[in-house]
Amino acid sequence: MLKTYEINSEALVNIKKNAIKQPHTKNSDSALYKLNDDIIIKLFDMLPDRVSNHIRTLTAIGNRKELSAIQNLILPQALISLRDKTIGYTMKFVRGVTLTKALRVAPPHVAFMWFSQIYDTITSMSMLPFRFHFGDLHEDNIIVTDRGELYFIDIDSFSVDDCFDYPSRYFECSDFYGLPKKYLSPQENIFHVDVNSDLFCLMHMILNYIMDEDSAWFCQISGVEIIEYLKYLTQQGVPVEFIRAINQLYRPGKNQFDLRWFNKFPTEFASLSFQAFKDKAGYFSNNDTAVKYLNSQMLNIHCEL
Repeated sequence: MLKTYEINSEALVNIKKNAIKQPHTKNSDSALYKLNDDIIIKLFDMLPDRVSNHIRTLTAIGNRKELSAIQNLILPQALISLRDKTIGYTMKFVRGVTLTKALRVAPPHVAFMWFSQIYDTITSMSMLPFRFHFGDLHEDNIIVTDRGELYFIDIDSFSVDDCFDYPSRYFECSDFYGLPKKYLSPQENIFHVDVNSDLFCLMHMILNYIMDEDSAWFCQISGVEIIEYLKYLTQQGVPVEFIRAINQLYRPGKNQFDLRWFNKFPTEFASLSFQAFKDKAGYFSNNDTAVKYLNSQMLNIHCEL
């Protein structure tokens, strides 16, 4: 069970004034402060109902001793309270960079090693005797150390037991209501976190790395571009099993993941980037892509007529 430490307003001011605010947090509803070389504190800045959801999740996680066996999870250490209201929590500080930054310079064999580790963690979590999944899984919620070790943070947005489910950024930027019902709760038409949704996020992380695109994630490009880009990847020698697994994300049934894909990718990895695809197709921007594609289809129709 998590302990709760009561602080006063002066202590809170000192934390915000003297502690080192961590630059890798991008959430507008929370902030991370490094207290020392061992402890970091996360302070909530959100509506009361959202805070209560996070507290329920933290409490449920604190009551599950089995989670300590998964050593790359940064579990909460204690809750922080101000005037009997929980305003944040402490956790172990891990020195490193976000996976987002690490992937920018990682060679393919290292990146795929990390993706394999994420898959192994998803599998380990799914084998626990209770419901426990990532939910909000993305590159900014993973820290990579100097030794290449992965640690998962932002655990207050995980899904445990019957607590509220937080969708990942990759569901929020997708056409959610066009997705299969496997991502919805069977009782209500609301988002549901399980192995399928975590694998959905992992596959999008892999696709983001392959795209090597700073201006957009895979889920943010247009439907026309997705179809044409996947065709392009197939032409470049990407395993057809990988393409099928991507298609399965948007179809009924369990999502697929097979580590053997990684050994079949072409060695000329730069040719798989989204920019390489756009250059070969003669595209200059995301908007131009759809326009050029539609114009080419109209030209084909006119020629046939």
